[in-house]
Amino acid sequence: DINNTSIPLALKHAIHDVYLPCLKDEVLAPLKARAIEWIEIPMLARTHGQPATPTRVGKELMVFVERIQNQLNLLHQVPFSGKFGGATGQFNAHFIAFPDLDWPKFADQFLEKLGLVRE
Repeated sequence: DINNTSIPLALKHAIHDVYLPCLKDEVLAPLKARAIEWIEIPMLARTHGQPATPTRVGKELMVFVERIQNQLNLLHQVPFSGKFGGATGQFNAHFIAFPDLDWPKFADQFLEKLGLVRE
């Protein structure tokens, strides 16, 4: 089934080639720039919906930037997996067609070349 390989591969490319660069260039970079620009602007921090302590706008923006960066670091650790083993994952049709081939090894190598991990 091609969908079990093509969809994760398309998602991998979309995330790495479009989403992550856009997030870095159009969200994180402007937020960092504003944080530096507004580092001295005071504001009143809140807790539980009530005024709390004085802080700075730039500092609070950098907290948000760091949280996004931490989530991006976690996203980079998530493997993209694909399936390559026939309808039930047993390589039945594969073995009938080419019985001498080590299909699990072939599947691992094939998906690895695509940058995917076999399920």
